Amino acid sequence: MYVDYKSKCLYRQSMTTEDGHDVLSCVHALTWLLPGGTTPITTRTRITIITNYHDSMQPNVITANIELWRETGWIMMEEMFDEKMHYDFHSREGVESYCLEILELFFTGKSANSDHDIPSSPPATRKRSKKKNTNPDTDPNKPAETEGPKVMPDLILEKSSSIPDFGWI
Repeated sequence: MYVDYKSKCLYRQSMTTEDGHDVLSCVHALTWLLPGGTTPITTRTRITIITNYHDSMQPNVITANIELWRETGWIMMEEMFDEKMHYDFHSREGVESYCLEILELFFTGKSANSDHDIPSSPPATRKRSKKKNTNPDTDPNKPAETEGPKVMPDLILEKSSSIPDFGWI
């Protein structure tokens, strides 16, 4: 597993829209280290959160977007729509912490302060038993015939002239 996961907020911007929605955009630097590694893995992420704690008719958190920086620019990683965010968080900072926890889970597979159920191993799969052939008329050495689309022969087109027509150029 990864070790030494860290997050640092580089800057924040906030504003209120004409509709009364509060918008927070923050950029974080993330770093983590592979066990036995000497060079940390780093990335930048931008979290944009739109809230409305003023209107009781709307959910507290309208949306939260997580973007990652790549050499081509910002790319959308996740658009959060969890109902837990809509009613359980009472501040933008709580939503921001939740998004950072999601990022830690995404990049490292675990979270230092998570109460989520993260399976330690993939779920066991059931093995399917092979069907026994119940048809006594089949020959085991004969390949099975399958129904499929009829194959049409390739059409061969003949040249109309040996001299190409480039008169239109």
